[in-house]
Formats: sequence, structure tokens, C-alpha cells
Amino acid sequence: MKQSLIWLIARRYLMGKGQANAVPILSRISMAAIAISSAAMIILFSVFNGFELMVKDMYKAFYPGIKITAQRGKFFSSSLVKLDDISKIEGVNSLCPVIEDNALAGDQDALAGSANRQKVVVVKGIENQYFKVNNVRDSIDGVDTISDGNPYTAILGLRIAHELGADRNNVFSYILLYYPNPSVTNPENDPLNAFESLKLHPAGTFSVSDEFDDKYILAPISLVQKLFHASGMYSSVELNV
Repeated sequence: MKQSLIWLIARRYLMGKGQANAVPILSRISMAAIAISSAAMIILFSVFNGFELMVKDMYKAFYPGIKITAQRGKFFSSSLVKLDDISKIEGVNSLCPVIEDNALAGDQDALAGSANRQKVVVVKGIENQYFKVNNVRDSIDGVDTISDGNPYTAILGLRIAHELGADRNNVFSYILLYYPNPSVTNPENDPLNAFESLKLHPAGTFSVSDEFDDKYILAPISLVQKLFHASGMYSSVELNV
């Protein structure tokens, strides 16, 4: 009885004639306002959910599920981590050792063998297993592997490639990486040996977002370890779980 009365009153004020009183008009305005605001909220939340999924997919290209790093210092010895034992842990799909640090990248002057255009980048030394750990392979244009054979190859962020004039379709196109030689304590007195260098052919480029495309160069870990004077060292171990 009470419920029927409530619906009867609601129907009376909703369907009543407007000239009788203002309540039906106000009721309709309120219903329309609530319906529009509710629809706007649903649309807004849907858009934010879409942005969240897009951002997560984007960051998966370089941020793994789990990352093992040194508690102190920049690098740690590879002997401190047992990769085979980690790979046998339940839930670990794949893993890859990584060594990375800032370096100076430049284009190669074909005649002088020096760099005209230069840029500070993050060089990430990896194995080809890395492409099973992260989702960057889906964003690569060109060869999606790196080689420490002849020639040495790398995969560059698209913005880096544009700034350095690197052309993956030109077999004579190379970039140069420079890194301070830690054994030279006084580079002013020994400028020729103050930096280690590494010559790489850009076999491919990736386009994830400007943040990453303007930052990373992927190269073979063995070559990067030699460039950094860090043989047998890692900066992290990245896991896909």
C-alpha cells in the first residue's frame, strides 16, 4: 500500500498539467539534468579508462613486470644473480640481463670519422631475449633484432634517428657512441683516450612515445659492457611475469 502510494504521488507530479502548478515542470527539468549529468559522468569515466589502458600499454614497452637492480651503485656483478635459477621460479615467463647508462651519441662523418650532430642518450645493452620481456617489438620498424657480429647493429628511438640523420635503409649509415674512459683520471692530459667509442649501424627504429623515442638506444649487451668498461656487469635483470 505504501509503495503504491509513493508511485501514485510520483506519477501525479510527473504527469500533471503544467498550468496547474510548477511541480511537474520542475520534476521534468530535474530528471533531464540528472540524466544528462549521469551520461556525462559515464562518458568521462569511459574516456579515462581508455587513457589508462593506452598508457599502460605504452609503458609496457620499456617497464617490465619486475626489475632487479643494485641496492647501491650503478652496476653489479653478473655472478650475484643466478639467471637459470630465477627463470625456474613459478610465474617467470622470460628474463633478460641489462646494462644501461647515459652516453653521447653522434652521427658519423664519412670523411673525418667524427660526429657533427650529437645528443645525450641512454644506451641499453640487451640480449635478443629482451624482446620477449617487454612489448617494444610491436613498435619497431625494420629489423627487430640486434647483432654483435659484422656489422654491429642497434635499434634507435625514432626521434634520435631523425636528429642524428641515421638511416636504417642505408648500409653505410652509422652512429657513434662515446663514453668516458674510467681509466683516464686526467682527460685534459690524454684527450685521445679520454672516451671509449662504439660504432653501430641503425638496423631498426622504434616509435613508442616522444619520452622513449628521444631517449633510448638498444644495443648488444656485450658491446655496451665493453664500452662502459663493465665486463661481466649488469645494471638490472628484467623479468616478464
